Amino acid sequence: MASLIGLGFISGFFISISLGFVFFLLIEAGIQRGWRSALPLIAGVLIGDSLLVLSSLWYSQQMAEFLASWENEFRWVAGLTFFTLGLWQWFRKPTNLESMQNNGQRYFWQALGINLSNPSNWAFWLLLFSAPPVSVASLEGQMAFGISALLSIGLSEWAVAFLASLMGQRLPQKAVDALNRALSLGLMLLGLYWLLVGF
Repeated sequence: MASLIGLGFISGFFISISLGFVFFLLIEAGIQRGWRSALPLIAGVLIGDSLLVLSSLWYSQQMAEFLASWENEFRWVAGLTFFTLGLWQWFRKPTNLESMQNNGQRYFWQALGINLSNPSNWAFWLLLFSAPPVSVASLEGQMAFGISALLSIGLSEWAVAFLASLMGQRLPQKAVDALNRALSLGLMLLGLYWLLVGF
C-alpha cells in the first residue's frame, strides 16, 4: 500500500509539472493575480482528473474500446476545443497586472475543458491503471494510488502558481502579454494539428 501511495505522489508530481497548457495557465494566473486566483483553475484540473481516475478505475477496458471506436469524433472535439480556447485567449482584452478582478469561472472551465478534451490525459491515466503495479493491486490499493496522485497534483500546481506569483511582482506587463500570446498560439496550433492530422 505504501509503495502505491508513493507511486501516486510521484506520478501526480510529474503530471502537474509537465509542460502542458494548464501548466502555463497556472503561471499566467499566478503572475497576473497571485496564487489565490489559480485555485479555481486547480479545482478544474482536479475535477477533470478525478473523473478520469474513476473512469480508469472502474471502466479501463471500456474506456480503451471507446477511445478506439470514436477516435475520429474525439479528434474533432479535441481539435475544435483547443482551437476555440486559443482564439478566445488571443482576442480577449489584456489584463493589467494591478487588476484583481475575479476570473475564477474562466479559469475553472478553461482547465476542465482542456483536461477532459486532451486525449493524452485520458491515455495517461488508462496506462497507469492498466499496467503493474497498479493493475494487479487490490481495489483499496488502486484507490489509494489515485487519491495520492490527485493530492500530489493539487499541491504541485499550487506550488507552481505560488512561485509564479512571486515572479509576477518583478515582470513587466509586456512579458505577461507575451506569455498570453504564446499560450493562445500554442492552443490554436495544437487544435489545428488534431483537426488536420489526428492524434
